[in-house]
Amino acid sequence: MRRTTSEMKRSAKENLKGNLGTCFLVEVAGAALTAVASWIPFAGLIVRGPLSVGTQEAYCKCTDQEKASFKHLFAGFKDNLGENFLLGLVKGIFIFMWTLLFLIPGIVKTYSYAMAEYLMTREKDLTAMEAISESRRLMKGNKMRLFILKLSFIGWILLTIVTLGMAAFYVVPYMNMAVTEFFNDIYYAE
Repeated sequence: MRRTTSEMKRSAKENLKGNLGTCFLVEVAGAALTAVASWIPFAGLIVRGPLSVGTQEAYCKCTDQEKASFKHLFAGFKDNLGENFLLGLVKGIFIFMWTLLFLIPGIVKTYSYAMAEYLMTREKDLTAMEAISESRRLMKGNKMRLFILKLSFIGWILLTIVTLGMAAFYVVPYMNMAVTEFFNDIYYAE
């Protein structure tokens, strides 16, 4: 049985207990490393996929009732590096190409491919194309559910703006943990 948005958010809050600081640090470090790498030609493309997979690894550990660790950020470099790199590259190219058609197809495909990094953390032997295909399959009939989940954070996003970003310490991990709960909801419903 599929959980409601409020149930996933409640689980996300529970899983953040004892992991909030680490999850926030993983988010900030991942974003900073990607930003710095993007100053070097092609380096941003190289690190984006593995860092994104590593970030999702940290969140998945929390939902598995394990302690998140900063080292999880680098799991995408350790496990299946080539495929994690390809995932970031291919996913970026696909979304860009769909967005060229019009904005709406790009948004739809962004939601279709949204679970690919999570899949790479759960099934380490997947190829990039298999993860994208499986994400598309999982998201059939679930794109609107994910959109509604993300939309439910509009108040939190406004709070982050009003506090000049200070609320991001809580809001960013909370939102991403809720999306991880969403992934678990559709992944384990199979």
